[in-house]
Amino acid sequence: MQFFEHNGAPLVEDPGSPPDMNPNTWFTQANIDADLVLPIVDSYIARGRHIGSTANYLFLDGHIEVIESKVIEGWATSGYNFTRAGAGLPPR
Repeated sequence: MQFFEHNGAPLVEDPGSPPDMNPNTWFTQANIDADLVLPIVDSYIARGRHIGSTANYLFLDGHIEVIESKVIEGWATSGYNFTRAGAGLPPR
């Protein structure tokens, strides 16, 4: 299920979006067991898009850090749900 929010407008839900569009579904135990988390993450996060194979990471407090794509890969393959609100600091 995909959600869009723009310019203070109401939240619009698109019921036609794929089920894995919602990051809450990425880290299910079934996806972790089947090694599907990284392919799902890769389909939505351009983790190697910037110079040096880095990505921007937005934290809940609003700051952004540039991190290496290998870090995101490590989180995904280890099953660390970095998309969950309040998940705490990611492992280093």
